[in-house]
Formats: sequence, C-alpha cells, structure tokens
Amino acid sequence: MNHRSPDAPRLHIASVNFKQLILLLLLCVQAGLLSAITFTENFATNPAANGWQIYGHTNLFAWDSTNQNLRVTWDSSKTNSYFHRPLGTILARDDDFSLSFDVMLDDYAIGTTPGKFSTFEIAIGFLNLDQATKTNFFRGAGINATYGPKNLVEFNFFPAFDSFLPTLGQVIVSTNNAWLYNDSNLLDLTPGEVFQVSMNYVAATRTLTTIISNNAAQYGQTQNIVVPTNFDFRVS
Repeated sequence: MNHRSPDAPRLHIASVNFKQLILLLLLCVQAGLLSAITFTENFATNPAANGWQIYGHTNLFAWDSTNQNLRVTWDSSKTNSYFHRPLGTILARDDDFSLSFDVMLDDYAIGTTPGKFSTFEIAIGFLNLDQATKTNFFRGAGINATYGPKNLVEFNFFPAFDSFLPTLGQVIVSTNNAWLYNDSNLLDLTPGEVFQVSMNYVAATRTLTTIISNNAAQYGQTQNIVVPTNFDFRVS
C-alpha cells in the first residue's frame, strides 16, 4: 500500500483519512506446479502480528482495535510512507495474482499547500519495496528516466481538480518506467461510503481486471489492462 511519494510539481493531496480499510490479498504464484499462496487480513487483531510493517511516518497508520480496521491519514506533504506486507516472492508478468479490499474515505482535501494546487492520487496495490524506499523514488514524477517510479501495480483515486473530474484507475509501471493504465471511471470515492475493489491479473491472457462495487452493485465500468509480451514488471 503506497501512502504517497514526495511532491512532484503541481501534484498535491492532503488530509485524506481512511476510516476503514480491510485488505484481502489472494496471491497465486505459478512456477511449475507450485500451489497458490493466500494472505488474508481482516484487522480483527493487530496486523503487526501478521507480518504487516510500516515504512516512513508511523503516525500516519493506526490499527483501530474497537472497530477492527486500519485508519490511514494520507498527507502528501510527508515523505514516502507505506503500510505493507512482504510477499516473500516476486510477482511478474507470468504469475497469476489478485488483490481485494474494502475502503472508506472519511474526508479529503486538495491544494492545501501554497503553490501546489493540483491533485495527488491515493494508491493501493503492489510495489517493489527495494526501489520504493530509495530517496529518488517519486511516485508523482510519471514518465521520467531519473525520478520516475518503476515496478508498480496499483488501484488509484484522483480527486476532482479544476476542470478535471474525479478518476478511478488502474496502473502498471514496468521495470524501465513504461506505463500502462486505464482511467475510464470518472467517479468519486464518496466520503462515508464503503467501496469494494477487486483486482485480478491472469497470466494466460496477461490481463489485469479491476471491478469496483458500492452498495452491492458494480460502481463504474470494468477496467482492463493487457500487458504486452515485451513489458516487464516485478513487484514483491
């Protein structure tokens, strides 16, 4: 789970609070006849006892034992911070894997830093922690040979800004900073409502499919990304 990356020009989002976050991680690693590996987290107990770790600002993440959820404060004025669980393996183009989670935003605001008036995204998904903890890892740098991020598989939410509508998207970034994305759902994550997100990657078709639900109904379009045969990513 990518909390954020240092501010890139014109990209800023602050005060985004996750009141409830339930992660269900279904990981299927295909290497010969290896069986599937499944990680499930419902936050009924302290996730630190189940292998979850915090990198960066620890005060941005808090387990709520009463409500049995994870509360996250998203603040893009801070340096890179992640709430993450190492997979113990590397996922690549030829592996099957999926990620499902429930998320609710308490509230959010953008443009709270003078001179930085645009939108920074909320990102949940897979990354390469060795690369994501480097000082030159800038998630908002986009396609950039020096500072652009590498090895990401993400669900993203961009709040509305100026003439741009709110956007729900999925993104894959390769080992050499090439990008694949589908941002067809111009919809908001309405504060106070619970959304279910399901991301499924099938190696046989090299397709990432994301479906969002709200109030037991699909929310927006089914989103797909087809990974080219020469496109390489490695997340862990």
